[in-house]
Amino acid sequence: MRIGIDIRAVGGERAGIGNYVYNLIKAILQIDKENYYVLFGFTFKFYENTTDICKILSDGRANIKIKVSRIPWNVVNFLWKYSSFVPPQLYYEKLDVTHFPSYPTITHSKGKLIATIYDLTPLKFPGLHIPNVVSSWSEKAKAFIKDRIDMIIAVSENTKNDIMEILKIPNDRIRVIHGAVRQEYKEIKNKKLLKEILTKYNIDCPYILTIGTLEPRKNHVRLIKAFSFLEKEFCVNENYKLVIVGKRGWLYKDICRIVEELKLRNKIIFTGYIQDEDIPPLINGASLFVYPSLYEGFGLPPLEAAACGTPVITSNISSLPEVMGDGAILIDPHDVEGMAEAMYAVLTDNRLSQMLRKKGKDQAKKFSWEKTAEKTLKVYKEAMCN
Repeated sequence: MRIGIDIRAVGGERAGIGNYVYNLIKAILQIDKENYYVLFGFTFKFYENTTDICKILSDGRANIKIKVSRIPWNVVNFLWKYSSFVPPQLYYEKLDVTHFPSYPTITHSKGKLIATIYDLTPLKFPGLHIPNVVSSWSEKAKAFIKDRIDMIIAVSENTKNDIMEILKIPNDRIRVIHGAVRQEYKEIKNKKLLKEILTKYNIDCPYILTIGTLEPRKNHVRLIKAFSFLEKEFCVNENYKLVIVGKRGWLYKDICRIVEELKLRNKIIFTGYIQDEDIPPLINGASLFVYPSLYEGFGLPPLEAAACGTPVITSNISSLPEVMGDGAILIDPHDVEGMAEAMYAVLTDNRLSQMLRKKGKDQAKKFSWEKTAEKTLKVYKEAMCN
C-alpha cells in the first residue's frame, strides 16, 4: 500500500494532538517495514521544525517520502478556518490510503480516506473554543466527514458515541483506538535528575501538578479555587505550591485574574510550555497530579502521570473514567469543594496515596503505542478491502 499521513500537527510546540500524531507515526514506522509512506503537510515561520521532526521519524528509510510545503501563516490561518486546505501532494502521489490523524481535510484524493477524531467539543461546547475552531466545523466540513471519509478512528468509546449521535455516522464506519503512554513516562529513581529539573523551574517545596494549555476547557480556574480552599478550610496548601504546565491559550487572562483575586501569586508557578524530556521528572516529583478537565476525547496527561506512579485526581466525565478506570480518584470538575476534599484526602492519607500509585501504574500498562499502531494499520488494510 501507498499510505499518506498528514503531519501538520507535529511541528511547533506540540501539545495533545501533536503528541498523539508524533507517537502514532513513530510507532507505525517502527513496526511496518513493507508499506510505502508519504508524510505530507506544510510548515511556516512558527513550525520550521516540522521537516526536521519528519526526518527523525523517517530515520533515512527508503520507503518513506517527506513532502512539506512552506506556506505563509496568514494563508494557513485562512485554510484552517474553512477546513479547505488540499495538500498538493495528494494530486500526484497516487495514494491508496490517506490518513488525517489531526484535522479532517476536504480533498479530492481518489484513494481511501481515514480521519482520526479526538472529540467534538467545538460542536458540543462551542463556548469553550475560539471562533476559528468552531467555524472549522462548518456544515460543509461535517458533510464531507459524513459522505467522503471512508473510516473514522475515534480515540475513545465516548468520542465514538458523540460521532454517532452528532454526525449521524453509523457504527460500522468507526473504530475505537486508544492513545498510549511513551516509555519515558515511568517512575524515576534518579534523585539528582529530579533535583536538577525542579531547580530549573524554581520548585523548592512539595507541589501539586497539572498539565494543559491555559484555556477554559482545562478548568484551571476551579482548580486554583480548590487549591485556595485547601488553605482556608484544611490548612494544607501553606505547605504546597501549585505548578501549572502549559502554554497560554484562549482566555488565559481569566486564570491570571483569579490568581490575583485569591492572592496566590507566590503559591502558583506557571512554567509555560516545556520540552517533552522535562515532563516525566516534573510528574515524578509531584505529590499529586490533578486534571479537572471539562471534556476530553481521550485525556493523555493523567494516564502519563499514573504511569510515573504519581497519584491522580481527574474528572468523572467524558472519556476520563474510560481511560483511567480505578487508577485515579474521579471527581465532579464543577465542584470546587469536592475537588479540594479529594486533594486533601490524597495529601494526608498515605495508604490512599500508595493505593493510587499502584493502581495507576497498573492502568497505564494496559495502553501501548505498539498496540495503537497495530490497530491503526489494521484499519488501513480494512479500508482498502472495502
